[in-house]
Amino acid sequence: MKALLSLKHKLVGGPSELIKERWPDGTEMEMNGKPFTFVPYDLTNVFLLKQLGVEAPSPILHDYDWPGPYTPFDIQKKTAAHLTMHPSAYVLNELGTGKTRAVLWAWDYLASIGGTGRLLIVDDHPVFRRGISQFLSSQEGLTVCAEAENAPRLRNYGLTPPIFRLNPTAAPR
Repeated sequence: MKALLSLKHKLVGGPSELIKERWPDGTEMEMNGKPFTFVPYDLTNVFLLKQLGVEAPSPILHDYDWPGPYTPFDIQKKTAAHLTMHPSAYVLNELGTGKTRAVLWAWDYLASIGGTGRLLIVDDHPVFRRGISQFLSSQEGLTVCAEAENAPRLRNYGLTPPIFRLNPTAAPR
């Protein structure tokens, strides 16, 4: 079932029979003769709603200002939303779809709400990988926990960072 959103009030909700037990203090409203319970629209509540079978979009789509000089493509917004909803994810989008920016926006959003502080960079271009690693390591609250040139090298680290960004040439072979 799809969630109901009230962006004006920053609330997300679904049928009371699914939600009321988990959120007894939720706001109840009746819509079309059926009771619905609404809770604050944040990433934690969206995760919990998803476990109850209520699909709600990631808050990044409605509660993030997409900083920087570029306006994100629709695919970048969808990729960033996917990354914020899945604790470990691979980005295997086609070339030219803006994977790097989508990952950085997802990370920035997660960091802004206290959701992450580590990042693993996987890219087969050593100059790019090192440059982005040095730049990101200088950002407050961020730890680049490892770098790798391809997916098989990830096994050497034994880490589970929140987001992976893989170029198609660096993907598992």
